[in-house]
Amino acid sequence: MVTKIESKYYDIVIVGGGVAGKSAAVTARRTHRRVAIIDAELRNQSSTGGRDYPRGEGLSSFKPIAIVRTEIDGVDAISARAVDVAKDENSVVIRLHDGRVVRGRRVLVATGLVDELPDVGGLRERWAQDVFDCRGIRGVEFRGHSVGILGSGPRTVAKALSVSQWSDRVTLFLHTAPQPTDTEWEQLAAKGICVVIGAVRSLVIEDDKLAGVLLADGHLVPVEKLVVTPTKTAQVATLAGLGLTATPHPVVGGTYLESGANGETRLPEVWLAGSVTDLLATVVQAAESGVRAALAVAADLRIEDVESARSGQWAPFSAKNEAKNTELILGDRRHGLDVTKL
Repeated sequence: MVTKIESKYYDIVIVGGGVAGKSAAVTARRTHRRVAIIDAELRNQSSTGGRDYPRGEGLSSFKPIAIVRTEIDGVDAISARAVDVAKDENSVVIRLHDGRVVRGRRVLVATGLVDELPDVGGLRERWAQDVFDCRGIRGVEFRGHSVGILGSGPRTVAKALSVSQWSDRVTLFLHTAPQPTDTEWEQLAAKGICVVIGAVRSLVIEDDKLAGVLLADGHLVPVEKLVVTPTKTAQVATLAGLGLTATPHPVVGGTYLESGANGETRLPEVWLAGSVTDLLATVVQAAESGVRAALAVAADLRIEDVESARSGQWAPFSAKNEAKNTELILGDRRHGLDVTKL
């Protein structure tokens, strides 16, 4: 069980409730820091199962997130959406959609990304159920099914060829993708991949399952699974007040926030974890980055605390204080310069 919110000032505030954020929260709390996690809607909460993750493989619900959520003992879980992150003189200030304000010495941003899907009716409703962004971890689910590839970019043919290693019933819908080259046509034919030329209008759903793809000309092509390539955009609107802006990704398109190896940014109070800084991160990689960033933040706070203690230790021995002590003890017998008048 998580603790009740007693304070609105923390050592570490984690913004984002996905795998990266939850992993960071568990790790940060074990460093004996005051930790809060702002847990809003998850990008993949509609997913029917975790993949490529220990304890999550093949489960009927996204157990990795559920397991972590119940194990963050001692962390203040705030069910809200952050709308603005800014800095004042002494802390990072996170404003929530309901008017509350949370302050922290450090903020770890794990807000993830938004999947911007092609403009085809029904895609959003079936996302993460029988419509997927395939990056090589859906092979088991594709076996024995007819799989469609919705073309929307230059790597469409490569994706179709990749899926063909799991299913022998693959249909490539060119949709808005460029025409294959002569070599690509030969590759598609060699793998027995059917190619459908023309725009896709919408999906056809029967008994709460994908039954096929409806073309703009009215033809229906049966498929049971559909692979799409969304544009992945880092969720960074709340960071505008900090001056952090997203960078176009040089390989897969979309945008991300740049960070160092441990999630550090050019702002010493702001750290990153998960897909907001790595668009291609799998569940395992997102969890690992959350742990790594939390440990780095804890180390950074420890260094700051030591330096603060060291400075405080020598504060009583300032020149001004020594002059006052000399006057009290020696009075008229003192000699030398009066440093209080320098």
